Amino acid sequence: MAQPLVSVVIPAYNRENFIKAAVESVQAQNIDEIEIIIVDDCSKDNTVAVVENMTDARIRLIKHEQNKGEAGARNTGVRAAQGQYVAYLDSDDTWLPGKLAAQIAAMQNSSSDIGGVYTLHYRLYQDGRRSVAGYPPGGQHLSFENLLVKGASISAGSTLMFRRELYDKVGAYDETAPLYVDWDWLLRLTRLADLKLIPTPYAIYEKNPRYRTGAMQEKAADIFIAKFKSDIDRLPESSRRECLSRINLDIARCYVENEGLKHAWPFYKRAFQLKPVMSPGSFINVIDGILGLNLMSRIDAIVRNPARKQTPS
Repeated sequence: MAQPLVSVVIPAYNRENFIKAAVESVQAQNIDEIEIIIVDDCSKDNTVAVVENMTDARIRLIKHEQNKGEAGARNTGVRAAQGQYVAYLDSDDTWLPGKLAAQIAAMQNSSSDIGGVYTLHYRLYQDGRRSVAGYPPGGQHLSFENLLVKGASISAGSTLMFRRELYDKVGAYDETAPLYVDWDWLLRLTRLADLKLIPTPYAIYEKNPRYRTGAMQEKAADIFIAKFKSDIDRLPESSRRECLSRINLDIARCYVENEGLKHAWPFYKRAFQLKPVMSPGSFINVIDGILGLNLMSRIDAIVRNPARKQTPS
């Protein structure tokens, strides 16, 4: 096979029920100049067997001998990539037709200071509702400071395509961090290059429960804050408090979903102390967590502009 233009990297762990749909959504892109790198992170189910039964010559299966986590699987995939661009797809997500073509065109028509492009995506909730997400945090430019304060609302794992050469400059994904892997790497990337948004949803992200305990989230937050402490300290006071409040809300949500409100309450309290007036979305998430009302999917589906929900042709 000739050298690919795009390397599609799909990390997988125990995804026997999802991996086929993910790969088929890549094959439906109708782009021949690609390689599909599937990194199996030591799955205990039949993920490897499902992949080995696929006949597409563009598929490359790399099997970890020990589990390295999300960051390790990403690193393995990118290091093996031979394409000019790298596009990620989480193994339980799917792409919509036209995604790669739109991103390739955007990259080829962009100046050299654009390091990558990302698209909007659909959040698909368990109750069947969906909403469009992925707009720049706070509706502003996707800058380093804005990402640091507002968090990584873009679905970097399934919508980002970037220049392969940038990985060597940005550095590897942090394999010591249990979570915040995308946020960490995107912050480092935006120090070096700009990212461009294609304002069309080209991926479907299923909002399924994922295994992350409160303790895991708390540990990830400690690692993240230590790594970016000097940057956080340099923020204006209101922005610094918003950043730390958001991180405490993340911890609280994980505790309330797994260990219960008793464990989550100290982090909710700290989040409110840091930022007493929260955004509507953050406030609704707090109410959801405390009362278990599952309001977010309903409100998301109602308040977002229906014109944004059209599937691209």
